[in-house]
Amino acid sequence: MPKPPDDDDVLDLIGAIGAGINAARDEALSPEDRQVAQGMADNLSANLRDQTN
Repeated sequence: MPKPPDDDDVLDLIGAIGAGINAARDEALSPEDRQVAQGMADNLSANLRDQTN
């Protein structure tokens, strides 16, 4: 059975997901940059899901 992630790791991932979502919504950024930010948030969300299941 894998070791559960440390609380700090989970909180870091949550913070990074939030930053990615905020960047994806920032209309001052180019559409391409917002798309990259959304992709990063999606990947981090999947990583968090995998670590906490």
